[in-house]
Amino acid sequence: MWTAVVGGLLAAALLPARAGLVGQWDFEQGDLRATVGGDMTYLSTGGDTQAQTVFGTTTALGIPDINGQPAKVMGFPATDPGMGYSIPTPVSPNGGGALVNQWTLILDIMFPASSSGKWRSIIDTDLGLINPDGELFVNPGNGIGISGNYSGQVLPDTWHRIAFVIDQGPANVIRKYIDGVEVGVQAAGGTDGRWALTPAFSADLFADNDGDTAPGFVNSIQLWDEPLTAGQIRALGGPTAEGLPQTIPPIPSFVTSVQPARDAANASPKPLIEAVIDPGSTTIDPASVALFLDDQEVTPTVATDQGLIRVSYRPSDLFAPESQHTVRLEYTDSLNGAQSDSWSFTVGVYNLVVLPEPIVLETFDEVPEGELPPGWTVENQTDSLTGLEDLDDPNSDTYMNWTVISRDRLLNVFGERRLLFNPVVVNGEPLESLVSGNLAYAESDHRGGSQVQYLTSPDFDLTGHSDIHVAFYSSYEQNQDSMGALEYSIDGGNTWLPALYLLDGPDIITDAEGNIDAVATMQTARGDQAKGEAYGAFIGAPITQDLAPFISARVNDDPYESKRVEVVRLEQADNQSRVRLRFIYTGTASWYWGIDNVGLYSISRKPPEILQHPQSALVSAGSTVTLEVVATGTEPLAYQWLKDDAPLAGATEPTLVLAGVTAADAGRYAVKVSNELGEVQSAVAVIEVFEGPIDQDLVVHLPFDGSYADASGHGIDGAPMGAPAFQPGQIGQAVHLGAVGDYVSLGAPPELDFGTDTDFSISMWVKPVEWSSDPAFISNKDWNSGSNQGYVVATDGDAHFQWNLGGPPGGRKDYDGPPGTLGDDAWHHIVVTFDRNGAATTYIDGQIVDSRSIAASANNLDTPAGFATNIGQDGTGSYGAWFTDLSVDDVGIWRRVLTIQEVEA
Repeated sequence: MWTAVVGGLLAAALLPARAGLVGQWDFEQGDLRATVGGDMTYLSTGGDTQAQTVFGTTTALGIPDINGQPAKVMGFPATDPGMGYSIPTPVSPNGGGALVNQWTLILDIMFPASSSGKWRSIIDTDLGLINPDGELFVNPGNGIGISGNYSGQVLPDTWHRIAFVIDQGPANVIRKYIDGVEVGVQAAGGTDGRWALTPAFSADLFADNDGDTAPGFVNSIQLWDEPLTAGQIRALGGPTAEGLPQTIPPIPSFVTSVQPARDAANASPKPLIEAVIDPGSTTIDPASVALFLDDQEVTPTVATDQGLIRVSYRPSDLFAPESQHTVRLEYTDSLNGAQSDSWSFTVGVYNLVVLPEPIVLETFDEVPEGELPPGWTVENQTDSLTGLEDLDDPNSDTYMNWTVISRDRLLNVFGERRLLFNPVVVNGEPLESLVSGNLAYAESDHRGGSQVQYLTSPDFDLTGHSDIHVAFYSSYEQNQDSMGALEYSIDGGNTWLPALYLLDGPDIITDAEGNIDAVATMQTARGDQAKGEAYGAFIGAPITQDLAPFISARVNDDPYESKRVEVVRLEQADNQSRVRLRFIYTGTASWYWGIDNVGLYSISRKPPEILQHPQSALVSAGSTVTLEVVATGTEPLAYQWLKDDAPLAGATEPTLVLAGVTAADAGRYAVKVSNELGEVQSAVAVIEVFEGPIDQDLVVHLPFDGSYADASGHGIDGAPMGAPAFQPGQIGQAVHLGAVGDYVSLGAPPELDFGTDTDFSISMWVKPVEWSSDPAFISNKDWNSGSNQGYVVATDGDAHFQWNLGGPPGGRKDYDGPPGTLGDDAWHHIVVTFDRNGAATTYIDGQIVDSRSIAASANNLDTPAGFATNIGQDGTGSYGAWFTDLSVDDVGIWRRVLTIQEVEA
């Protein structure tokens, strides 16, 4: 068998590279000779790479076969700078530039478990000339990509066929595939940019400038001088023992895209349901196409467009908020017969908005970009960064002020995040977007320094009009130090009246009863706010307690939560002849605010709007749960509570009380609120009831009563580092860390690996007295960067409490509490619970001080190799910030979420 294969490959090796496939390496002869094109070479012939490279069969090397079949492979080592392999690049430039801008690299590759969790460079395209780093990687989270954009999963000890399709022509994208399936798309570097190959030169495989590589095995590699299509990659499929075919097989039909997106969590209540089929090399009879929604066949529109088949359907009625739906597409092709594809989506939470004909409406669509509507003015206290005007540069002086830009520019310059939004139904129909045509836009995210921007309208004559409201489509994202404000004037701008103040929830100061202290909220200066000033420094309305009803808490770093149609009553604008609006944005690199369709309306009747939704809770059996909704709208409002989508008898008040809960009370609760103008349903509150003992899933318990022994029964004893000592504590004795170098290490047991989906809780008593910078109470990560893998619970120089989660595949997540919380030299009980599919909840001294979602883009929280879970230090044990007077008592770690009753006990 091998003789026949080798003979065929020897013949193929004599063939020159052809247009399309320009290089292939299959290692059938136990060396680097090419099957197609030029040979691969060692970067240092006779050096370390060659000495550490192995050839042989999967069987002989003791590694997994490919699909149960032995295969000839090459084993490559972790490489230091200067090591690796070189492959010849295509001869001719393409993609409209002087370099090879369009190409495809495909590898049948396997990384052993020992390489999982490490950086693994795949290719260095420019030999470090443009960027010293490699150009495409497998990251520690096992995703493929570059520049913080990693997709899919390359599983350890598993053969995969991974493909990178580079198109730096007009498309300017990098498409990433694993086993024939597209797992991600990201922007490329433009013509002749970073990912271009130098013609008739070379590129390096498994090489990196600073050694971000790891050992692996490869069976077959191809280089094409064109961007292969999704259909071609799909036809190549997954890895095979025979390696990659030189001729692409017939392309099967496949679904190129669907709407709503697969597993979408914020879909429209009346979505366009659509699938686009690429027939590939097959023929599809449109009459064979069938579409099912929630297992009921519907009648879609089936149309052919440039060879693609588009199947679309829109339901006639609104879906309920947070309802889940499944779509199934069926059809028959000439190659493989009957085909089926299914996907699911969840409808977002939405409100109903009813707007009459506007008295005044500004859409900004007739305004040239960079200019303002007639009579509108801007002013700013924003720091200049470039001294130049440029609509395509967020740092330019153009964006010192509010400015009018197009939706396309918003997307292309600032990214898709700006266009994300919560579903909203206006006059009975869901909006397709909060931005259409042009909008007025205030930028802070990309800029350094402080941003303070004012956009003021001309005076509007509302004589003869009552019940005045302003409505506008608001694309606002809250940051922990930003403010979005709307004020109005009825006297030509001599005085200003409050309408709306958007602030991060933790920055809103309340009294003991939870009422907003408007004066303290607006007059408290913080170093991270614009100009280091209080929010009130930038508003025009008098700062009194009367501002409290106009202050609205928003959620930090949530790209959906504050995207809505804002409808605000302007009580003193009725029958006034000089009504003027002013939008204010302040921040320090603090996201953005876009407004569109600003209108003034006379609204006497309003449909129900939910201002506060019932909240999910995990509670102990026997406790009492209170669910509450706060709604507004034209009275009377009617309420009907639901449990698992069924009405609850007699539950017709804004508050639902569940006393003495048992497992039978667990479920999904929501409430419908209605009036004569319509009905809206709240978000779902999931009630979970825990019936176990406090030590269920407890994996570490360190009482520190004269010993570092673990009392949980798991044997995860503490190891003293430096010279910690025991002294009287909050409960019996405590451990005291009194000098640089003192901490307690728990090592790296598997019980303290929380991966991407394991819930966990941490409880400890702490008494911090002296420390430097931002030391860790407990951590398993390198705290030099919050983006590093792992978690940390810490304080900072201003004695605030904080935690951080980081590491691929998700983005970092943080909580930073108010300053001074831990600065009183007293004992404090700290508990943080992490529901990986829900929220992280922070308790200080038994009280909830914060709860925020961590469900999106999960982080791998396993302890990184070589690190440990440490108390009083980060996971490295050598972070530069130290406690020099810290007492710690009664540390507990659970592999579950504690209930509020357990925390309070």
